[in-house]
Amino acid sequence: MAKTYEQSERLAPQKHAVLIEAVRTELGDSAEILGKNSGLHILLRILFKASEKS
Repeated sequence: MAKTYEQSERLAPQKHAVLIEAVRTELGDSAEILGKNSGLHILLRILFKASEKS
């Protein structure tokens, strides 16, 4: 059964919350979430510490 537009709109905030939580859980302090109020689209800044090895 296909979802209606209204059903999809109601599910979007829940899906967004799951997406944000997954990013935080998996990447922790290695990622900064930018534009997190953009629906299911997010922008990440991945933070890697520079290695001291050459």
